[in-house]
Amino acid sequence: MSDAATTGARTHRATPAPDSAGGETFDPVIDRVIVALDGSAFARRAAPVGARIASRFGVGLEYVTAVGWEPDREAPRRDLQGRIEAGELPDGGVHVAVGPDAADAINDHARRTQALVVLSSHGRGRVTTTLLGSVADRVIRTRGAPVVVVGRAADVDQWPGLTRLTVCLDGSPLSEEILDAVTPWTRGGDVPVDLVQVLAPDAPIEIARHVGAVPGDVHESNYLARVAARLHPKSAPVEWEVLYDREPAAALSRYAADDPGRLLALATHGRTGLSRLAAGSVAARLIAESPVPLLLYRPSGVEQG
Repeated sequence: MSDAATTGARTHRATPAPDSAGGETFDPVIDRVIVALDGSAFARRAAPVGARIASRFGVGLEYVTAVGWEPDREAPRRDLQGRIEAGELPDGGVHVAVGPDAADAINDHARRTQALVVLSSHGRGRVTTTLLGSVADRVIRTRGAPVVVVGRAADVDQWPGLTRLTVCLDGSPLSEEILDAVTPWTRGGDVPVDLVQVLAPDAPIEIARHVGAVPGDVHESNYLARVAARLHPKSAPVEWEVLYDREPAAALSRYAADDPGRLLALATHGRTGLSRLAAGSVAARLIAESPVPLLLYRPSGVEQG
């Protein structure tokens, strides 16, 4: 196998289009979008992403920031309202949460309804950890629902809004918990879906050894085909691709660049499988490298730590 094939080869399939005769309508189970801000220009990069998602789903947009004490609420409220009036932020509501922990205050406010939280993160810290930035990390760890994260490499000006949902899997049960989290986003066939798995170039040999077969009899795409069947016909036609690369985050970032309207969805802290895609470290690297926003979800089976 050539170097070019081992780093970029793909398999590609698609399920048939779902039968729409049942008249099922698109229902993302999101009643508003909350953009979490902290007063910084970097945090405000999440605003256009949140606004486009809210417009896509036809729900309201709200900016939320947190302060430690009740008397401190007025200044950030005036600042946000002034930026909205000046056109620096898309039109939306403003809420200043109060609490000693910013992440808890944001999550407590979001839990009152079916809100989607959108925030920015530098993704600082070692790539072998899931340090996404202190507040972002805490929100994801405790939200109990998907969170949209805008990383430092995301081109927010070029992101046109959600045109395709790309679900990243690694073959582990924990990574597959993202499926239940994103199914409401895809129900009704309004959002195209593709499933992606990154395998090492020598994966066919390793898989064959694991199942006791010869490499020529192993079809790496069978796993994604089975997963696609679970989503279909609840979603739009499900496509899938297998990428070959020793650096999963780099492969996924290049894949995402092919469609600027993608949203990469994955579970954090997924256990490694034969694909060797450790979802914790991959999520951290994607926050630093992905050209598109991420939809991250912490599976219920992951221990808090």
